[in-house]
Amino acid sequence: RGERPTGGSDEGTYRQPLSCKNQELPKKVATVTCQTQDFIVGWDHILFIAALCLLSFEWRALVEQSLLFTLAHSLTLALAIQGVVRLPASIVEAIIALSIAWMAIENLFVTRVKPMRLALIGGFGLIHGLGFAYVLGNRISESGRFYQALLFTNLGVELAQLTVIICMFLVFYTCVPSTRMPLVQKCVSACIAVVAIILFTTRL
Repeated sequence: RGERPTGGSDEGTYRQPLSCKNQELPKKVATVTCQTQDFIVGWDHILFIAALCLLSFEWRALVEQSLLFTLAHSLTLALAIQGVVRLPASIVEAIIALSIAWMAIENLFVTRVKPMRLALIGGFGLIHGLGFAYVLGNRISESGRFYQALLFTNLGVELAQLTVIICMFLVFYTCVPSTRMPLVQKCVSACIAVVAIILFTTRL
């Protein structure tokens, strides 16, 4: 945890941004790479994407949910950096933990993606965008090319999300027998829910 971004809240604590070591790369490629790295070490966001995957490994639904999440967090990321949206970091991080728990618990009771789930993903994405602003805000605002930096930041995050989805898909389909897949999905979802609830209580 470290410095807060332009447009961030004046309260709470902030995650320390990764020190990017890709400066020798072309600037646009380096931006995408750095944001991918930042997402990969943001393990609470990885838990959210994992919970998203565990309901169904149907590819179209997974990509749709991932893109919706990206569009939603892109909006609040931009607004937070510009100072339009302000929320204490402690509240944002608590809601992020709650969003993980909600998605994981929902996996225990539903069997397919419904419109309400998509609406929740969009709503939770708005909150996650504020969380991303604490990590990426200074880097974007200091780039001198706000919209270009925002675009490539979101490409990097989306690439990381798709990487998590592909890894989940490969692990489950290579290691879990098809007859036990539903049970394993629910067990892993339950574990994620427990971790997320613990996170939520520690962030209150």
